[in-house]
Amino acid sequence: MCRQVSEGTELMKAAQAEAGQEQLAQGRAQLQRYRQESSTQLVGTRNELARLHTRLEAARRDVRQWVRGMWGAQGPPGRGGSSTDPRCTAQGDAQCGGGAKVCGLHPFGLS
Repeated sequence: MCRQVSEGTELMKAAQAEAGQEQLAQGRAQLQRYRQESSTQLVGTRNELARLHTRLEAARRDVRQWVRGMWGAQGPPGRGGSSTDPRCTAQGDAQCGGGAKVCGLHPFGLS
């Protein structure tokens, strides 16, 4: 009788070990799928970031061209061209009435 109990216990342990191995294999497969999905999402996010960066640079170029077109060949006020604001002098931007800097610095940092 003792031997039958021992054999039954061994069979139960073997079945549990096999079930544990199956769960482990399923968990590893699931982890692999999650890694693959995460990698795919990361590549997509990086591609989107690159597209957005390209659009930002194009927008910056467009703004620079637009600003140059608005100022013409004389350049921005306070940089050698004639200024329409008599308060703008070589003494500095503080005399330009706050807000947008028209004495030597463009409000968007464009040159």
